[in-house]
Amino acid sequence: MGICNRLDKAKWLQPKPICPLCSQLVQPADDQDFEEHVATDHLQLLQEKASDEDKTAWIQSLWKDALLTGEIIFEDVTLENGPVAVRAAPAREGGQVSSDLPLQPRQAVDPPPGVAPASSLRTPANVEEDSTELIKQPETRPISQEQLVTEVKGIYAGLVLVEGKCIEVDTQNAKHDPSTKLDNEQWQSLVALHRTLLYKHHDFFLASQHPLASPALRRLVSKYAMPARMWRYGIHSFLELLRHRLPASLEHMLSFIYLAYSMMALLYETVPAFEDTWIECLGDLGRYRMAIEDEDIRDREVWTSVSRHWYSKASDKAPTAGRLYHHLAVLAHPNALQQLYYYTKSLCVAVPFLSARESIMTLFDRIMAPDSTQQSRLGPTNLAFVKTHGIMFSGKMPEKLESSMDEFLSSLDGTIARSTRSWLEPA
Repeated sequence: MGICNRLDKAKWLQPKPICPLCSQLVQPADDQDFEEHVATDHLQLLQEKASDEDKTAWIQSLWKDALLTGEIIFEDVTLENGPVAVRAAPAREGGQVSSDLPLQPRQAVDPPPGVAPASSLRTPANVEEDSTELIKQPETRPISQEQLVTEVKGIYAGLVLVEGKCIEVDTQNAKHDPSTKLDNEQWQSLVALHRTLLYKHHDFFLASQHPLASPALRRLVSKYAMPARMWRYGIHSFLELLRHRLPASLEHMLSFIYLAYSMMALLYETVPAFEDTWIECLGDLGRYRMAIEDEDIRDREVWTSVSRHWYSKASDKAPTAGRLYHHLAVLAHPNALQQLYYYTKSLCVAVPFLSARESIMTLFDRIMAPDSTQQSRLGPTNLAFVKTHGIMFSGKMPEKLESSMDEFLSSLDGTIARSTRSWLEPA
């Protein structure tokens, strides 16, 4: 009947069918021989089929099972060890798996015409065998405590020398008249000197906070107040020198702010033991950058946001430090309501920032002045609220206290009604 003619067997595949009914290997591997095998050895089962179509379909199903359960020998062109035999699932008897099938011996066949042997496909004739070997990791010698101590001492000695030079140079230039101009080479030399000091501090922090460092070695950073010295002599004093020489020093000040900011960000990532200090320093650098930006309002807003982010992060970690709320109040300008909030908080926490009294008085003087331009930026309700606090805090114009309170209370309901839910949101 040619049942298997629809199965496209390649010339290089030689199926060895095994009858799923009796587990007998059918030789030769031909569909007609298999049909004769079924008609001879399984005639009774064949006669139970009602029609010729049922018989043909049944034999075809058995033939497919015989091919699947038999052993197929082929040439694997991906392996160089020649032909291999792949064993399919064992024959089924009545739908069950039979495990007692005899394994047929492996037989190799030649590859089809035009197909090169496996070994020639794997390695071209003009290419040598791949002899790549794994390379061992270079040996690393762990540093000893003695070596670490020696390294820290050497770094600190160099740091002290550079720090002393920075203090000397900054002090001398601070005494000079700010109108005295420095040329480009002098500014570059000063920037390079302070950059060297920052690098020395960075090396000292990494060495003293090494994972193998002893507790005594780790305490050196706090013992010698290294974070504070880095900020005071390596960054702040030079920034003040640059600030007093503006606008001539603007380009060099921008360059140094970016340098110091990147260094502080690096220490924030690599030396987490002093994270609180790095966060506040990043906020201070962002505030310096914001303060010198007069041309691009967008850049000014960006750096204001950056500085506010770091100060807010610092205040979350140290909620009792009034100094941080004072910094946030400075950044809130010109929003007088927010400034009042932060200045008040900086004076009311457990560790108040007493300098905030002068800052808040400056705010009240601007608001309470008759010809103040800042009054126009506040709505009537907010203006009356700030004025009332200014009168109570400063003791000035006590006769206007009652009228300011009445003005605030009378306009509060209308303001809440107009702003609806946004009244609860931060200003």
